Amino acid sequence: MCDASSAAGFVETQRGRGGGLRLARPPSQINVGDVVRKLENTTGFVACMGGKEDCVIDGACGLKPALSGALNAFLAHLDQFDLAQITGSRSRFLQQLATEKA
Repeated sequence: MCDASSAAGFVETQRGRGGGLRLARPPSQINVGDVVRKLENTTGFVACMGGKEDCVIDGACGLKPALSGALNAFLAHLDQFDLAQITGSRSRFLQQLATEKA
């Protein structure tokens, strides 16, 4: 099962018969930008952004600010959506999954 730290508060687990995983909040209350921020490593597009490696041209190179701006724009765009908006119709989603298995 998924533990609380890896679920970042988006998922709850229940042990035992009838247990499993479920969303901790309604999909309309889960922001997609928040999910990406908490579950994805957004600092490691290039080594210099993660702060773990020294770069001899850091400060003179324009890649870090360019990628940082792109990342901020990406996350700001995702902030406009909640999980309910991107999942669409549950029945249509399940139907599509069933079609793909066949």
